[in-house]
Order: sequence, then C-alpha cells, then structure tokens
Amino acid sequence: MENASVLHWQTIVFKSNYTIQVPPDYRGTGAIGFEGFVFSKYRPDSSVVMSYRYCSPLFCAPFGQTLPAPEPNSVTHTFASENKPPLVLDQKGRFCEDGTVVGVFFYNKKEKRFGKLYLKVQDNFKEAVEISYSASRQNEVETILKTIRQK
Repeated sequence: MENASVLHWQTIVFKSNYTIQVPPDYRGTGAIGFEGFVFSKYRPDSSVVMSYRYCSPLFCAPFGQTLPAPEPNSVTHTFASENKPPLVLDQKGRFCEDGTVVGVFFYNKKEKRFGKLYLKVQDNFKEAVEISYSASRQNEVETILKTIRQK
C-alpha cells in the first residue's frame, strides 16, 4: 500500500520526527511528553484506539522492540498489565513510499482486532504504535497508517 495524505484530516505530531493524520472527530492527546513522547488517539465510540508508551523509569523511547530479520510471518503480543494469554498477530500489510517498504503492520483477524505497526528506522523496523479496533474499521486504520510521514 502506497502512503498518501487525506484531505481534511488533522495532521498531528506522531513522534518527534514523524506526523500522522487522523479524522477530525478523533480524540486524545496525540504525542505528549517531557522526557520522550507517549501517544493516544481514538474514535469517540472507541472502535479504534491507537497508543504507544515505550517508557522506563527515567525516560520514554520513541520506539519499542525491533522486528527480527528476516521479517517474520507473525509476531506475538504479550499483555503486560492484563491477565490474558499472548496474542498471535498473523496478518500483515506493508506500507510503502516510492516503492520502498517503510512500515509493516501485523494484526489478528478477529472481530475485535489488535495490531502493531513497525516503522523503518535506519536499517531496522521498530515497533511504533499499537492499535485495538473493530474489524469494521480495518480500512480506516490502514488509511490512517498510510498518512505517517517523516518530517
């Protein structure tokens, strides 16, 4: 999927050197922080919730874990604060700019979906955001992810 902007959507800070566009009715703080950014944006009905928080006790990093190379067919998400079994994200889509892959989105194919976007940072793909969403919002989520741009 080739990245593209969306007319009439809000362009906001996603990370210190990235922007993202979201529909105008989305709520949340976006990227905020003093010792590194955390991020939260969501639909008013909570059918899409996007967030990241890669923090240690002293600072927040812009990205999470590095995607193993070669690119796996799936990734596993472990819920840190909830008593849930690990979740296998076995679907994926790639996002491109000028024919070059700049992002890989792993997700599950359930009615209540969960996904992780990995963005290309130098020579690696790093975890950039987690998204929980209703299956009916798949196209909207992909459209939002296609708007991510480096400044």
